Amino acid sequence: FFCLMPKPLILKGHDRPVSQVMFNREGDLLFTASKGKSRNCTVWFAATGERLGTYDGHAGAVFGMDVSYDSSLLVTASGDSSTLLWNVRTGEQLARFKHDTPARWTNFAMGEKRFLTVTKGVMGKTPEILIYQIENPFDIRSTEPITRIPGKAQFVKAYWGPLNENIYACCANGAIYVFDAESGEEKSMIEPHTKEITGFEFSHCKQYFVTASKDNTGKMFDTATLECLKTFVSGRPLNDIAISPLKPHVFVVGGQDVATVTTAHADSAQFRARVYHSVHEVEIGTIQGHFAPVNSITVSPDGKTMVTGGEDGYARVNTLDKSYFEGLSDEVLFPMEEPEL
Repeated sequence: FFCLMPKPLILKGHDRPVSQVMFNREGDLLFTASKGKSRNCTVWFAATGERLGTYDGHAGAVFGMDVSYDSSLLVTASGDSSTLLWNVRTGEQLARFKHDTPARWTNFAMGEKRFLTVTKGVMGKTPEILIYQIENPFDIRSTEPITRIPGKAQFVKAYWGPLNENIYACCANGAIYVFDAESGEEKSMIEPHTKEITGFEFSHCKQYFVTASKDNTGKMFDTATLECLKTFVSGRPLNDIAISPLKPHVFVVGGQDVATVTTAHADSAQFRARVYHSVHEVEIGTIQGHFAPVNSITVSPDGKTMVTGGEDGYARVNTLDKSYFEGLSDEVLFPMEEPEL
């Protein structure tokens, strides 16, 4: 089923590929990060596409960012081997946390008193998850990590689990690790994917999470047991995954590897966002958009807007309308036969 959406808002605020798109908790602000060396983090009004401002301070690509619960703070992780803490409203840089190697991901803990940064294992250095304490963001006393968690494999992303008790990290070898957030000790590990895990997202209640991988599959897991609940088979490498807060749907994006796009036949259909039913595990629709591999996808907290960011440098804001909510409803897709009286 092909969803015929209203014309999307196309945001052009970056001159290089978009690496991440995300909403704040209320869904009125949209943040985009890019692999450029300037204007590499931008905030927009989600409803109109009006650009509010940029956060300039990194000398390299911004690979990951996170905004606080009350939308007052922003952290950005960059290839210039630093993580920056920003005042969202004023654009003021509050602190710079320096690392030995490039940073590729960052995530606030619940309560915003701590955040983590994932660093790459390059130049003989071990990949690490670094945990920082920020009691008062406007008076940072120390920029040294309070905990270092070394990795046996290259970390890609890491998230705080329910109540900040654990840290869930996905790796380039297809493994998922669970670490104790206080001690940094490894609690458990599974290897559900055969290639790099590129996308990871918790449900709103954090009782389950989904992953996307370059092995052409997305999967859903129970947070407590790490049991694989569902598998979504795509047929193409995946770069990111998002959960709908309204419907039993997951959105995935990807496409062939960016390094091969110019040397091999590229069908633009593979760059569409695909919608899977999270119970029946089948693809139920696609949403057209980019003409290059898509790196990131997010769904607004009210479930009515989907945003994608791609290698073409654009962020596309799609309003999900009747063709999605009615055309992809369970009543239409999986009609139940009326019982005989």
